[in-house]
Amino acid sequence: EIRDGETAEIALKAAQTGHLVLSTLHTNSTSETLIRLQQMGVARWMIASALTLIVAQRLV
Repeated sequence: EIRDGETAEIALKAAQTGHLVLSTLHTNSTSETLIRLQQMGVARWMIASALTLIVAQRLV
């Protein structure tokens, strides 16, 4: 689970080096995930270069 900026950066750096990284982040939508990562202090270029897929799950 990604709870802070340090963990987010470690996960994204691992993804940039070719590792498969699967994690959770508590947000209400996929677009909010990008905003939350930026609020954690992760650079936009790092998010863009490392992120391949965002999946959201909502209980109905």
